[in-house]
Amino acid sequence: MSGIEGVGGISPGPVPGGGQGPERTPMQQFAQSLDRGIEQVSDADREADAVATELATGGDAEVHELMAATNQASLSVDLMTQVRDRAVESYQEIMRMQL
Repeated sequence: MSGIEGVGGISPGPVPGGGQGPERTPMQQFAQSLDRGIEQVSDADREADAVATELATGGDAEVHELMAATNQASLSVDLMTQVRDRAVESYQEIMRMQL
């Protein structure tokens, strides 16, 4: 019988004095994840715009492609809004903490 496997994905922050070169802190990793998320939302929006333009100009795009692209862009924006709201709530909760 084997033991429980560890959960990967989040690495611990740099150890002070570790001397193993520049490591990203958890804050930098979080910021990079947010940057990637924002870029993906922007890409989905650009894709929906491109399909709409192609359909409006008589290109090869179909109506169902436009609907799928706009729904994906809308869901991406909704998800990013929820992430933003949770981040703001977390910040407000931290600011209410007594030291």
